[in-house]
Amino acid sequence: MEVDLERGILYNITKDTKVNYQPLPILMKTILEEGGLIPYVKKPGDLKLV
Repeated sequence: MEVDLERGILYNITKDTKVNYQPLPILMKTILEEGGLIPYVKKPGDLKLV
């Protein structure tokens, strides 16, 4: 499986199918990129709740 978080597409490579879904909000994507909620909150600087 492959997931395109930006476009909201889930690819099932073995069955050659795809499912569209609502893309993640920018804040959720940023938290995931930081490694989760705790690392995001502990990151130096202002806490940005987009």
